[in-house]
Amino acid sequence: MKSLRLLDRRAGYSLASIILLLGMVVPAALPAFASAAAIVTSRSAQLSSSAAGATNVTYNVTFTPATTETGGYVVLWFCNNSPIIGQSCTAPTGFSVTSATLGTGSDAGATITGTRVANALEINDSTTGLTSGTAAHFVLQGVSNPTNPTDGSGTNGLYMRIQTYASSTTASTGYASAGAQSGVIDQGGVAMSITSSIGVSATVQETMTFCVAGAGTSMNANGPSGNCGADATGGTATTLDTADIPLVLGHGTPATLDNSAVNTGKDWAQISTNAASGAIVDMTDTNGGNCNGLFRAGATGCDIAGVGSTAAAITAGQALFGMSLGTPVAAPYSVATPTGTITPLAPYTGAGSTYGMGTGVTSTYGDPVFNTAGAPIANENVELTFAASAAPTTPAGVYNATMNLIATGTF
Repeated sequence: MKSLRLLDRRAGYSLASIILLLGMVVPAALPAFASAAAIVTSRSAQLSSSAAGATNVTYNVTFTPATTETGGYVVLWFCNNSPIIGQSCTAPTGFSVTSATLGTGSDAGATITGTRVANALEINDSTTGLTSGTAAHFVLQGVSNPTNPTDGSGTNGLYMRIQTYASSTTASTGYASAGAQSGVIDQGGVAMSITSSIGVSATVQETMTFCVAGAGTSMNANGPSGNCGADATGGTATTLDTADIPLVLGHGTPATLDNSAVNTGKDWAQISTNAASGAIVDMTDTNGGNCNGLFRAGATGCDIAGVGSTAAAITAGQALFGMSLGTPVAAPYSVATPTGTITPLAPYTGAGSTYGMGTGVTSTYGDPVFNTAGAPIANENVELTFAASAAPTTPAGVYNATMNLIATGTF
């Protein structure tokens, strides 16, 4: 009797082992029980975005048929509860392929056919056909992702079911219901993940560095160094040249204007900004708003007028005043790599051969003289040449103009 009891116990152990083994095997075997269709291999769906709620997403669908089928009809179902064909399919919340199109990379001649529902569509791949062992490829564009991230609960998943058919008639059966099995040739499932987006934020402070420097005899030929730094020849100076900014136009001792020559003076401007849409620099003449030229103390107007809003040359004997921008250059001895573009604006683009002085310089915000081509800029210089001459009848006196350059960035 003792031996018999031992045998009974061992039989119990064996039975428990069998039951446990079946518990592990049966779920994997369910698709075969549900349908006799062959299984597609190398199946995948690559998403251009896995963010929950993302729209206009591309799904790159690839699979290899087990069976050659020239009819080439494919039905794709998207479910949130199971990839197993034959089971019920619950549409993922927010998911939609109703606006999806086939993009570049899809099988040649493939088209989406029939009236779609939010989580299923039918593809006619009869031009290329489905060939055993040869990958089929469909690029679905314009897909809307589920609004809920996948969580493995069986209610917030994202699965794609693939079914192939020989004709549109049999395909329509599978398209009508994810559980329909009539006419299925090959099938397979794919699991995908939808996630919450990772929000990463950072702040970059708005910056603007703008300066004006003199162009004395010790000045480097390319203007101030980077970040409006030292500007002497060879970069040996330690500060920006501001002493030479005020200009005295004329010749002789003391320097005077007359009708025998056109006299010039030069300054530099440098700009750096991270403004996304760049910056514009305006010039104002704050001589009391009397005119856009050189104003004589005690006069009621400008005896030496501004050239105007159309660029023109100044010749000796003309009572005119104007400004011209040189060719922009990168700052020498820069602490950072110069980058970006200074674009001189008319009428100040003459590079010393023609000049301008628009009436806008007397307005509140001034006359635009250059910009940064709608983009950020760093450590770029431009030379400003001011020129004037007097006429034989120009009244004697002290003339002046107080010019200001104003840089405005669009961030």
